[in-house]
Amino acid sequence: MRTWHTFPLRILQGSWGIAIDLRARAMVSAEVRLDLPMAGERVLLDVSRVQLPTVDIDQLLLGLTSMAAAVQEKEPNGYVIIEVSEVTYTPTDYQPEGMAAAMIGWVSEEFGLESPIQSVHFDKVHNKYVFSM
Repeated sequence: MRTWHTFPLRILQGSWGIAIDLRARAMVSAEVRLDLPMAGERVLLDVSRVQLPTVDIDQLLLGLTSMAAAVQEKEPNGYVIIEVSEVTYTPTDYQPEGMAAAMIGWVSEEFGLESPIQSVHFDKVHNKYVFSM
């Protein structure tokens, strides 16, 4: 089992920004946990320690899913469970897609992987950040 670490996502390019702190750890298990959502063939997400809206959980899972193949290459044996213990943000510095970006950032740091996010820009017309992969 690895130690907990926090990834701070900070983006400010428009009249407002995204600031999300995601604290999690990776664990490897010999057995699959059927009570957890699968992000890949052997990658699962455990959010049982946090209370988040469904949209946030869906975005965390989306971010983890985008990194699952690379995680499985780094951890070739067993099931990799990403256990989230804390997510903090203020509503004024938030958009749902930031959760996926925070998870991608956390996974990239934890496993020494390149982030697939190529760029982030602020779309003034839609008043939101756009993440390009």
